[in-house]
Formats: sequence, C-alpha cells, structure tokens
Amino acid sequence: MGIRLSFRGTQLWVGTLSLELHLPPCRSRKEKRSLVRSMVERVRTRYNAACSEVGYQEDLRLTRIGVAVVSNQRSHAEQSLEAIEAAIWSRQPEVEILAREVSIYSL
Repeated sequence: MGIRLSFRGTQLWVGTLSLELHLPPCRSRKEKRSLVRSMVERVRTRYNAACSEVGYQEDLRLTRIGVAVVSNQRSHAEQSLEAIEAAIWSRQPEVEILAREVSIYSL
C-alpha cells in the first residue's frame, strides 16, 4: 500500500523516455560502456534527469537508455524529454535510434 499525498493546486508530472539505440561498432564491452556512460552522464548533468542503461548490456551493438524527469508542468516535462533525445542524437550522430517510447504521467 502506497502513501498518497495531496497538495492543493499542485500537480506532479513524471515523464519517461525509453530509447533503443544501435551503436557504432565497438570492439569490447569496455568501449561500449565508455560510449554509453558518456551519454548517460551528459543527460544527468545537463538536464538534471534520471538516466540509466536499462537493456542490452551484453550486446555490443545495441543499448536501451531509460530517462525520467519530474516537473510541475506537463509541457515542461515533454520539452525536457524532447531536448534530451535531440541532445543524444546530435552529440552522437553515428548512433541510430531504433525505437522510442515517451510516457507522461500525472500524480
């Protein structure tokens, strides 16, 4: 059983982004880990978002990145996720986005 708190006039929006990525050729897990870690850390520091590699850890050519943001406005959560996706792609143009899923929840 969870605890539900209610604050008058305040909404909490949680946005999630899941990206399945095809990576440039990596010769080792260490090389892949370095590439993925740089993407994850950039998202964490630049956008103050939760970010982690959540799939395909053993595959050298694929990864799945999960991102979560919290905001008091739906539009801000959406814009943040769009900016994060664009930043990942623009900084790593050789990375191909194979699938994406965006969800926005109101709590």
